[in-house]
Amino acid sequence: PLTQDLGAVYHLDKTSIKPYACCGSTHSYVDAALALRKKLGAPWDTRRRVRVGTAKVVDVQCGFDYAPGSALNAQMSLRYIVAVALLEGQALPAQFADAKLADPALTALAGRLELVPDPELDKLYPKDFAAWVAAEHNGKWVRVDIMNPTGSVHAPIDARGVTDKFRGINPRLDADAIAAVALAIEQHSVREFVDLLGNPESKRAAA
Repeated sequence: PLTQDLGAVYHLDKTSIKPYACCGSTHSYVDAALALRKKLGAPWDTRRRVRVGTAKVVDVQCGFDYAPGSALNAQMSLRYIVAVALLEGQALPAQFADAKLADPALTALAGRLELVPDPELDKLYPKDFAAWVAAEHNGKWVRVDIMNPTGSVHAPIDARGVTDKFRGINPRLDADAIAAVALAIEQHSVREFVDLLGNPESKRAAA
């Protein structure tokens, strides 16, 4: 088994990349919330009612009532994750910093979300990690459905997406310069690459 198909079958194109700094089961919900935010406009109107469709497994994992605590608690909370995506338009490490976890607007919105059990999502799981988020707007419900999250094998993330994630993880580094070298590593020395990673203030353009 260790050598079966060695050198003939490669798994890199079957590897998922998590673009958001939270539980993978919630990533479709982040995509849906971000799309809904874009559709209805920012900044997000916190007076809107919001509904979130849930599969049973997601509800068990992440559907608990949100109360400020640790970053891990927030990263596993579907309520917090959808709220922060709607309010801040992102779900990167900055959204799970200690200063954010008890933010009054975030905790209030997280507490008001309506989690709606959806048997149709249960039918799709685990082949598809589907989700939907809906918001009331001008007397009507506007809903965004996502079949699979960004970064999954069904919706691969591109080099720009990986670079954007890296930028969000460590904004002190020059993500664009690092990406330019990493994505053309055959044309650069390892020392050049390491130097870019090791200098937080580096703003050198890649050669």
